[in-house]
Amino acid sequence: MKHPSTVNPLYQTRGRIVPRSMGRPSSNVFRDWGIPEWFIVSQALLFAALFIPGVSVIRLLTKVASFGASLLALWLVWSKGGLEKQMRLFKPSIWLVWMIVMLGVMIFHPDTNSIIAGIAHCVLYISNYATAFWAIAALRYGMQYQRVFLLLFLINTASALVGIGQFYRPDTFLPPSIMVLEKEKDAIGSLIPYYILADGTKVLRPCGLSDTPGAASFSGAMAAIMGIVVMSSRLPLWQRIAGLALAIPGATVIYLTQVRTAILMVVVSLMALIFVMALQKRWTNVVQIAVAGFIVVIGGFLWAAREGGNTITDRYFTLVDDSPTAVLLNSSRATMVQNSLTERIWEIPFGAGLGRYGQVYGYFANKSYGDMIWCENQVSAWTIDGGVLMVVMGFGSVITALISSLKVARTCPNPMVQHWAAGVFALNVSLFFTCFGQMPFLTNTGQQFWLMAGLTHAADRLTRQQLRNQSRRP
Repeated sequence: MKHPSTVNPLYQTRGRIVPRSMGRPSSNVFRDWGIPEWFIVSQALLFAALFIPGVSVIRLLTKVASFGASLLALWLVWSKGGLEKQMRLFKPSIWLVWMIVMLGVMIFHPDTNSIIAGIAHCVLYISNYATAFWAIAALRYGMQYQRVFLLLFLINTASALVGIGQFYRPDTFLPPSIMVLEKEKDAIGSLIPYYILADGTKVLRPCGLSDTPGAASFSGAMAAIMGIVVMSSRLPLWQRIAGLALAIPGATVIYLTQVRTAILMVVVSLMALIFVMALQKRWTNVVQIAVAGFIVVIGGFLWAAREGGNTITDRYFTLVDDSPTAVLLNSSRATMVQNSLTERIWEIPFGAGLGRYGQVYGYFANKSYGDMIWCENQVSAWTIDGGVLMVVMGFGSVITALISSLKVARTCPNPMVQHWAAGVFALNVSLFFTCFGQMPFLTNTGQQFWLMAGLTHAADRLTRQQLRNQSRRP
């Protein structure tokens, strides 16, 4: 019988190869946790802290801490040495380094709001991209890659379940303070976070583990996709069934938020996952994913429709009244993207300066400058922050990361890594498409993208390194 290390060379803990049965610590579940796990938990705790009465007054500090955690992780990994070598092997890092250099130059753009706002804008980007840099060197053994994926799944699922609780019992599960409502009590914008059911009930779009109305839709999309990836894995049967069961409330909360793009994220990810499984010639998994996807998407819709009635069904039937592509192309955000790529980019080919939109403008800008730019998607953000070059480098970094994850899913010698890499590719494909409707790489969403892309590269590298070491043994 072959030694387990021959079957799966990544079952390694603290420098020693261990059998599959010894992959989990028996006495202390946190014994082998590393930076990636603690980083994910810290993010969840910082957002969950907003549910403590009175903490909302230091909301800025919690948000700064959520991004600062990535910079702290970068320092911890860099201090151990060897990070520069790993960065050279991860192709997207070249794009990211040049983007950071360009942002540094853009601080001195004549239209940058102020030096403080420009620096804050730069730090926001850097803290996002720093996740990619430390993730490629923070993975220590293969099972850690699987554990990080499952931990992200559980946290996103928890956020989705909290979002469902906010629909049923808002007084119990909503955070005590929601900034967007406090800022715009007398404005038309204060109506946007709400929708009205047929019986006249006013519903706040579920926040999940955040204080942003509608944010539960992202957690729901991630939980739905990741649950299906878990279901099609080689985990024990009960865990696979649990993955599918937890994916359904993930889809349900999307419908309850009425964020149509989030359910399209799920569909796009499922198509990407099926595509990779077909490349791997895992035809059983193709069928499993197709069936599970149908159960999750339709099951979540039926659950939400039963509770929300025509308000829910009418909102989502617009996606089938016309083609989903036509619906999206006719949306306001699609118009913004088109305007950015056909008009604004030629008006500001070198960008329009930093600190001119979003939370950076709200918290750090010199308001007397008075020239805020409205921005709701990543394409427009790149256009404002660096013009043509920033758009090219932004898309280049993301597409290169997707290609890297797809390559691992196709060619990695380790079946476990192949499977989770396929899941990461599917997730990140949907996050790529959110660039046209949201600003993922200026939020914690982008950190998740780069964390999983970096860990996927690292898991493949560890696999091949371990195989080379084994081949050299007498």
